[in-house]
Amino acid sequence: MKASRNSDYVANPGIGVGSLHSWGIAVDATLVDSWGRPVLMPSDFDDFTPAAMWRYAGSSAEIRAHVRLLQYAMYKAGFWGLRTEWWHFTIADWQKYLPPEKAKIAGKVLGTRWDGRL
Repeated sequence: MKASRNSDYVANPGIGVGSLHSWGIAVDATLVDSWGRPVLMPSDFDDFTPAAMWRYAGSSAEIRAHVRLLQYAMYKAGFWGLRTEWWHFTIADWQKYLPPEKAKIAGKVLGTRWDGRL
């Protein structure tokens, strides 16, 4: 297997910011039924095909409903989704959990503006 160089999916430890997961401010989530079994979702985790996109528009109404339910539940819990991964969620005010120098680097990596204030 060849390593991915796409920073949309893989954190670069060489620049010192690591992953939002490693800082404890991002999670990967899915839904399960009342028996604890995963429900149908657009793709598996870490599947970087078009089916993994946040705005899943596939033909299955059931899967679309599952994605919308997960997104709504995570939004209500204070998390934002990632456009390229239906399963990835970052806490909305993530900057306040990182030291300012790491937040600035993370903001550049994530393509978000970070000026040191919330």
